[in-house]
Amino acid sequence: MEKLSQCLGLCASLSLFTPKQVCVLNCCCQSFQALRGSWLQSKPRVDVDVSTPSALCWLRKNVASIRVLELIRITQQQLWDLLQNARALTDLTVSNSSVPDAVSRLPTLPQQLERLALYNCRRLAHLPILLGTRVKELCLVSCHELVALPELPGTLQHLECYDCPNIRQLPDLPGGLSSLHLNCSSLQVLPELPRSMTALVVESCQGLEQLPRLIHTAITKFSIIHSGMQRIPTLPPVVKSVTAWDMPELQQLPSPLPPNMILLCLAGNTALQQLPVLPLQLTRLDVLDAAVWRQFQKCRNSQTSDTSV
Repeated sequence: MEKLSQCLGLCASLSLFTPKQVCVLNCCCQSFQALRGSWLQSKPRVDVDVSTPSALCWLRKNVASIRVLELIRITQQQLWDLLQNARALTDLTVSNSSVPDAVSRLPTLPQQLERLALYNCRRLAHLPILLGTRVKELCLVSCHELVALPELPGTLQHLECYDCPNIRQLPDLPGGLSSLHLNCSSLQVLPELPRSMTALVVESCQGLEQLPRLIHTAITKFSIIHSGMQRIPTLPPVVKSVTAWDMPELQQLPSPLPPNMILLCLAGNTALQQLPVLPLQLTRLDVLDAAVWRQFQKCRNSQTSDTSV
């Protein structure tokens, strides 16, 4: 009974909270309808399951001053109605849109938007124009009907396309992009990578036969997983970490390896028979390929024998 009284007291006091006292709101309670205060003075994240009528009602009243918003199980019409009044929104996440009339198109995005994340929007076939926004981070996960991306804004720094099986190519990448994470089984070609690139992860892109030139970039983390590529281009000297997993056609690694590399992970590369000379800075070597490991042990034993003599 005491715990119940505490809960009831908390619900009664919700309407008195100010934005400075709130970091995250999970809107699924009727008490949230009475929340008041200026949300422009802070940046709480508001997570809303809009299948709850009271949460949707509260959100419609307050969306004009919300900056960070995650919408769960929202319909097409609800999303369009809300974004018309989202004048302060800088961070938008739409997830789990497996509902009748799920999101298949997005409305025009607010110009001040800096982050857009779409998860499990399986009916989404097109993205709106991104030019003119301030988007720095674009995350697309399990958008199965999405076939292409629009022209990307120059502000973009991080791009993730994961489990998007119908994307065949990407538009030109902006000059300030630093991180690219791809898992697109139908992707056939990558555009030229900008010099600003610091992290490249290519996973399960079976249609991608080769990578573009890498040597001119600032990549420090390089990872390629589950690919039919036969070769990896020459890596930039600043690379610190290299991962090559499940690449049955890969016959050799680029040589020489980056001099400052400290981590090398190899697994499932059945055609790979030997390693190039390993850099002196290497501190971790994970090898699950038997032929490569035998060659590495032979070289190490040979070097030990030479030293003892």
